[in-house]
Amino acid sequence: MTRIFKPAVVLASLLLLSSPLAARGATVKPLEVVTEKILVLETERLAGEHSLHAVLVRRALERLDKQMNIMSQERTKDSLKLLLDAREALTAAERSAGALSSYVAEVKGRLVEGGHERFVPLARLNDEVEKPYHLALDRFLATATNFVQFCNDHMEAITSGQPAENKLYDGYYAAYLKEMEAFNAQSMKRSQQLVDWSAEYPALLELLPR
Repeated sequence: MTRIFKPAVVLASLLLLSSPLAARGATVKPLEVVTEKILVLETERLAGEHSLHAVLVRRALERLDKQMNIMSQERTKDSLKLLLDAREALTAAERSAGALSSYVAEVKGRLVEGGHERFVPLARLNDEVEKPYHLALDRFLATATNFVQFCNDHMEAITSGQPAENKLYDGYYAAYLKEMEAFNAQSMKRSQQLVDWSAEYPALLELLPR
């Protein structure tokens, strides 16, 4: 069966679609609205990514607190792996915190223009809250790694009471305790800062790290 086309009807339809009257009925978002939405979505994505990495750091530290042990070489090796995992989690958190604050600082003018000034404080989050915490944690993890590595390498001399190794052990342990106390103090300060931020910027509550 031969199909019969109706050119006049097709042409009329094309003219209708291309006419100003048809365009008026269409819903078209201005480019500015689309760009504004992209800025908001990217800010929320970066904040969510950093919140996830902050949780992974906390979980790595919880495992370290529960499982770190230097009573034997087998356990020191396990502890070194836990420390490595914590340092890798920290590195990822440092990157995500920097990425979030840098992005918001870069686009804050456009966010304000679009009525999204609630995001602007995130530009300060890394320098004011996260970076001091991360630096304190990095120092603690480095000192802890040095201490555990020394125990692993000199386990026999330490357990047999060799004076030289015991003196070095005391030095590594004292440094470990010092950095642990400094980190704990910074961790408590960060927790209070996040509480303060939540009160001052309630619109950011779901975007702040835990």
